[in-house]
Amino acid sequence: MATRAAIAKRREGGWIGVYHHWDGYPTCLGAHLWDLLHNRYAGNMGRLVTDVIDAHPGGWSHLMDGNICKPVPGGQALTTEVIGQGPACYCHTYAAADYGDNVIHGCECGNPAITEPSCDPLFIEWVYVFDTDRNILEVLTSVATHTRPNGKTGYQHWPVVTIPGHIKDVLWDQIEAAGRAIKESFWNLKAQECASR
Repeated sequence: MATRAAIAKRREGGWIGVYHHWDGYPTCLGAHLWDLLHNRYAGNMGRLVTDVIDAHPGGWSHLMDGNICKPVPGGQALTTEVIGQGPACYCHTYAAADYGDNVIHGCECGNPAITEPSCDPLFIEWVYVFDTDRNILEVLTSVATHTRPNGKTGYQHWPVVTIPGHIKDVLWDQIEAAGRAIKESFWNLKAQECASR
């Protein structure tokens, strides 16, 4: 399922990351990132960030193993023809389709005055922010938080959990449930706001 996410690294004043298209929810992408960190990268968060984010500015169709489909050269599209299995980034695996840069240059979604934040919290449902200085992973989810001046619902990324990097066993199903509960509580507040008008 196309649950869109961002895989990011902490920087002063926020984060910067790359787009991830498929299965971005915690029990899939979150668990896979954590497995990579503790197995392939032996806990070295800096190496994971370099390989997964910095080396792939085009972002990911899927970082997990999955179908690799034949790209349409120059069309920013894929066919239904499966040509392989494995992870698939847009900058290397699908370079022929010319998807371009999928770097998300920050997150200003907490500011209601910004109508189109670069982190696009309406569509980027989950964000995984690696903080290599503090050796932690922050998991964020998108929530409906306010009504914009144009009357449309505004969205922003909201913290769900911060996980210390040394912890190997994480209950990703509970993190996903907590994120969904946060989303629901914000929708309930929006419903109350609408009902009181």
